[in-house]
Amino acid sequence: MAIAAVELIAAENRIRNALAPILLRRELVRLGEASDGELLTRVREGGLRRLAHGAYIDASLWESMFPEQRLLAVTLAHAKRYRERNWVFARESAAALWGLPLYGFTGLRVHVATREGSRGHSTRPVARYLTELPEPDIVDAAGVRFTSLERTLLDLAHSATPEVAIGALDAGIRRMFQMERGESASAVAEWRERRLAESKRSGRPGVRAARQLLQIADGRAESVLESVSKLQLSRLQVPYDVQVPVRAAGGTTYWMDFELLGQDAFGEVDGTAKYFDRSTHGAGTPEERLLAEKRREDEVRGVTGKRFVRWGAQHIHTARRLGERLSSFGIAVSGLEHC
Repeated sequence: MAIAAVELIAAENRIRNALAPILLRRELVRLGEASDGELLTRVREGGLRRLAHGAYIDASLWESMFPEQRLLAVTLAHAKRYRERNWVFARESAAALWGLPLYGFTGLRVHVATREGSRGHSTRPVARYLTELPEPDIVDAAGVRFTSLERTLLDLAHSATPEVAIGALDAGIRRMFQMERGESASAVAEWRERRLAESKRSGRPGVRAARQLLQIADGRAESVLESVSKLQLSRLQVPYDVQVPVRAAGGTTYWMDFELLGQDAFGEVDGTAKYFDRSTHGAGTPEERLLAEKRREDEVRGVTGKRFVRWGAQHIHTARRLGERLSSFGIAVSGLEHC
């Protein structure tokens, strides 16, 4: 499906901003800004970080980056250093170019899609994948070619770990369909059914995992932690709904991360600054936000009579860990014995 122009513009801006601090050896030497010996010394002393052969970035900037930003920098270093090869970046590299979350992913290997008869082979820094890639599945942003948003999501569903894939799928679906909180997801459901039907005729590796993930992903989760929580709840066979509205006194609507169906309980996942935008969780001091959250919970309990179960990033690394957390709050977890 066609991606909204705003998404491509955002990708172009992201790429240009990330390309700017990447330094190429050939440019530095040609312009007299550094010699080979000086570059080697700066790398050895920790002032520069080598991203690719002949490509560098300031080490302090590198240290401040999240894992997705580091993969983006390494991917773009290869794009800049080997521009003449006209590579099409795919999988996790394409996800980084699109600005998708990659939960728990710390790899730095660049991923490139290649066609039958293409020269070259996989190396330690660059993984090449032989695949059929129609032109509509390729986009060009700021001179960098990579797989379309939809193709990137489907590739991750087939090849990435479920935790990486589900976070990217939810975020990507939300962007493909320009979803707003509380609106109907009928268009998403239709798209998902088409993809599931196509997968029945697919012989691609990882199709079974992709089908399971597509049945969970719907774009309603508003953070990668919610997305991974959905995955773990599904593994635990705990029925749930996502982003559930509760109308409180005075007409205020509160949105619950999860409702644990049939258990008279809401679930809330507490994240970190890395995964949550402060603007979506209120301004003010931490104490003021904590007090506001307590008032919110009190109002919701008063209206619904349901209790709250909270978990954090540390509880969703595995389904077992989340299951044990839920069980400690008296939540029935039928699938825990299989984890």
